[in-house]
Amino acid sequence: MTGNRFDAGGTSIWDFSTNFLVICPNCTKMAQVISDWKIENEPAKFSCLHCGRTKELYINKSTYMFTPSLGAPEKGTVCIGAPFDWYFHYPLWLQQLCCGHVLWAQNKEHLEWMKQYISAKIRIQKKDELLGYNNHSLAARLPKWIQSASNRPKLLKAIEKLEATLK
Repeated sequence: MTGNRFDAGGTSIWDFSTNFLVICPNCTKMAQVISDWKIENEPAKFSCLHCGRTKELYINKSTYMFTPSLGAPEKGTVCIGAPFDWYFHYPLWLQQLCCGHVLWAQNKEHLEWMKQYISAKIRIQKKDELLGYNNHSLAARLPKWIQSASNRPKLLKAIEKLEATLK
């Protein structure tokens, strides 16, 4: 970002998908899920530094789905696009009610990207030479309420609250 311009580039949700900050189901403090979706036989690993709980999960990472429209995701499904991690489906640590919706980020880097995108008055999305305008980019997939300039002040305030939980 330079001044009031932000180049969204080809950033996608996959760029923030190896580390998830989650709420520990045991002690309700911040924990993490780490997994590299590119490595087939590598388990997703949950760990909480507060209570010491750990867990591993082997799943077929080659099959995934975007958020189901109804109910919770099926156990063992890699589920993308909702305020929980993709593997264990634990609630994300970084989520906040805002504008009648839930604003969420998978980790600190995702939150920083959202902050830069939302605060920018000019958002640039370049055309790919082969694919044209990339519908898989994170900027193209953001809901309209996040893209709306009229929600900018409320969104930035919600992001400030989320950043405070990381300190």
